[in-house]
Amino acid sequence: MNLPSRPRQTAAVVFVLLPYWLSPALAGGSAGRDKLAELSLEQLMQIEVTSVARKEQKLSKAPAAVYVVTREDIRRSGHASVPDLLRMVPGLHVAQIDAHTWAITSRGFNSLFASKVLVLIDGRSVYTPLFSGVYWEMHDLLLEDIERIEVIRGPGATMWGANAVNGVVNIVTRKAKDTQGGIVDASAGNVDLASAGIRYGGRMGGRGHYRIYSKFGVRDDMRTPAGNPSGDGWSSSRSGARLDWELSSRDALTVIADLFRADIHQVMRTPMPKAPYDSLNSVRYDASAGNILARFERQHRNGSISAVQFYFDHYDKPHPVMGERRDTADFELQNRFAAGGSHDLTWGLGYRFSSDATWPNAFAVLRPASKGLQIFSAFLQDEVKLRGEEVVLTLGSKFERNDFTGFEVQPTARLLWELTPSHTLWTAASRAVRTPSRGDRHGNSALVAAPGSAATGGLPTLIRFAASPEYGSQVVNAYEAGYRTQVRRKLTFDLASFYNRYGRLRLLEPGALSPILGPEPFLDLPYYSTNRMSGKTWGAEAVVQWEPLPVWKLTGTYSRMAVWLAPARDASPLRILGEMGRAPENQFSARSYLDLPAGFQLDGTAYFTSGLQPGAQVFPLPEIPSWLRIDIRLAWQPRRDVELSVGGRNSTDSLHPEFTPEVFTQRSEIRRGFYGRIRWHF
Repeated sequence: MNLPSRPRQTAAVVFVLLPYWLSPALAGGSAGRDKLAELSLEQLMQIEVTSVARKEQKLSKAPAAVYVVTREDIRRSGHASVPDLLRMVPGLHVAQIDAHTWAITSRGFNSLFASKVLVLIDGRSVYTPLFSGVYWEMHDLLLEDIERIEVIRGPGATMWGANAVNGVVNIVTRKAKDTQGGIVDASAGNVDLASAGIRYGGRMGGRGHYRIYSKFGVRDDMRTPAGNPSGDGWSSSRSGARLDWELSSRDALTVIADLFRADIHQVMRTPMPKAPYDSLNSVRYDASAGNILARFERQHRNGSISAVQFYFDHYDKPHPVMGERRDTADFELQNRFAAGGSHDLTWGLGYRFSSDATWPNAFAVLRPASKGLQIFSAFLQDEVKLRGEEVVLTLGSKFERNDFTGFEVQPTARLLWELTPSHTLWTAASRAVRTPSRGDRHGNSALVAAPGSAATGGLPTLIRFAASPEYGSQVVNAYEAGYRTQVRRKLTFDLASFYNRYGRLRLLEPGALSPILGPEPFLDLPYYSTNRMSGKTWGAEAVVQWEPLPVWKLTGTYSRMAVWLAPARDASPLRILGEMGRAPENQFSARSYLDLPAGFQLDGTAYFTSGLQPGAQVFPLPEIPSWLRIDIRLAWQPRRDVELSVGGRNSTDSLHPEFTPEVFTQRSEIRRGFYGRIRWHF
């Protein structure tokens, strides 16, 4: 394992210990407990989460590996995007590929097309059926409007369905009544060149509240390994509104709508079956999106709760690799009720229709170019109190029918045992599937071109991905266990461990080599998707939170995992691992929030990620060395409604790579960034 250089290690030690050295002066100059944090450690353990069981339950009583990024974390991190905020979460591997592209996954299998984590925004799924992943750049939210980000590491398929294989990221925005008045948030820097957001909220009659917002940002290019601009800068704008009505004492209606547009620059690597066998081309394209969601909730007189939700989502992303326009309509019904005194039953029905239109180019095509896909679903979950609130067994399953693999069943069993009010054990066993995407079943794209050799008669070879109609679902059987404790009023500890067995993983195997005649003849070598690989992952994740002083809070996280992949015994020696399992063996973070006298705050985080090895591939990817990143923020509140801050991101390193894209784009590296920011509430 490659370790950061000693100067960076020293910087990390100074960063962590500086508040301790300052503590004698700070202890007497505190501005008070409420100035440091919106939630104490005791309150954090009791925070309500909804992602595990589709109902509000205390974090301390959730039988799953759950981490919550709070509003305090969002404000004091100094981060400017949701992907950067997810760096705080143990067990998540967050890697920036270029200025607008990210590889994000939980518990392994990271890639440009990471497809095993389901992402939701207020219950609206934002994954694309094109590759079962997320266009993170198209969800550049106004961070001031986020209430919390709930992250489940491990399967969440029983509640949320296929593709919630290794985790669920649920972004929950604030209610309109909690965002009354106005806010202006503006920043400028050398990487995020300019960003500005404005929001205003008010009342509608006696029972309704609203907010409207708009956000604009411009980001500079990242850098190539040689230090030159990488040609991937972009700008974006986003506007939207949220309306919340309390129609009666038992009925509530929420409507959320957003519009998005981006101007994106990209340098594309295009393979071609002639010298120099690939070319770099600067391209520019505009992306746009819009969505509307409506949710009606009723609390019945018998105590049961029903919810009906509908959303429509549209986006147009004319990406140079594969342009795509997609419309998705989703309907969902959910009901929860108590039965027999010890049972809490939740059930639901869902239907989703998603249609696309795609545009072929010289090296990528979908056949058919347009298609509509349907998903019918139902779920049932029973939470059984075996011994009061102390021992709770949860049994449930998701039942889905999709157009590619037909009927899928995804069950789970979870057991929570509260040993004492401060000590909790939980364990779980789950089955989840990752269904094929449009690209898996219908895609055809060039991967790489190789020069001619004696074995090919001097002809170059174009190696391409070719879809297979026989390609099916991937399956994971996951086993988890965890322990949470509040050791003292100012110290909490959360540990989760996992062991996952994967079946029917993707393996790319070569087809028949065939000549392509023409003015410049070459050989065509297709690689087809098969389900002829299995694998295992195992590891553990820990979170420690400590308040050594009333004005100082520390959070430390550590994750360790291992990946083992096994192609079929009779697989071709020229096979390509379709699931590369790329994941760092070790990840660590240390976060500090410190209140200083006179309205100042000093906050920062150190992130360490061990290196990514090339792996056993026919075409091995470059190694990514381990890296250490330190972010620092100094803020001052001269008045209650104004906050001024300056900060540095990746302040200890001028350049470092976090990920190497597998195909199509050049490698970009993360720059040292500085910014200044002002926030004004009115």
